[in-house]
Amino acid sequence: MVTTEIEKRDKKIKVLRFDKRWPYKAIADKYSISIERVRQICNGPDVKEDLLLKVAEAYSKKFKNKKEVGAKEILEDIIQFSNQDRKKSTVIKRNALIVYLYDELHLSFMVIGKLLERDHTSIMHSYESYYKKQ
Repeated sequence: MVTTEIEKRDKKIKVLRFDKRWPYKAIADKYSISIERVRQICNGPDVKEDLLLKVAEAYSKKFKNKKEVGAKEILEDIIQFSNQDRKKSTVIKRNALIVYLYDELHLSFMVIGKLLERDHTSIMHSYESYYKKQ
């Protein structure tokens, strides 16, 4: 019983952090836990899987009747481009994926960073550089 309550609380914390973009301190104050505990919950091993599922859900809601790109292809791209490869062709594709996730699915830079295992500022730089090179 206690475990399910903790799991529900952790899920709510992730929603506040990733969907509503609350700062760690505000979440910690709301649930009377430490800021470090909020960080641990938000950076746990299951976070990437949760985010991948959210991307798939967001995709299927937004493009229900369109067959431009499938959710499966997006998830495969995310897994493929989360590596540290710096080849020009890979960087261009990764940047295009970032632009797609941000512009079309309205994910935050922080969430995209979690998916691609990068800092949100790196994601912002990639997003900006994509449009500079167009």
